[in-house]
Amino acid sequence: MCKQQLGRDDERTRDHTLSRHERVTMAERELAEFISFATNFLGSEPTKVLTDIWLDELASMETMPGPTSPDWRLVTIAATARLATRLLGFELCKRSSERWNVS
Repeated sequence: MCKQQLGRDDERTRDHTLSRHERVTMAERELAEFISFATNFLGSEPTKVLTDIWLDELASMETMPGPTSPDWRLVTIAATARLATRLLGFELCKRSSERWNVS
């Protein structure tokens, strides 16, 4: 148990000694992964929309993830869920309008 506590203290110290650049890099890495994943399916045109979705999810978090925290991945997961919900809603709306269009 002592070793476990020491490890946590070391991690906190490491988090505080990271430069601002290193902290931003973690966030940028997650944002880049989200955009890369989504553009594989949607193409490169909606990159700004994807960035906005990810940043909106980050802003909606109660606390900012720590610099080396795996919680940055939670922002990406939430943004992916929001994107999926939007795409599903779009598809359902499209199908509904096609159903009612009589040619």
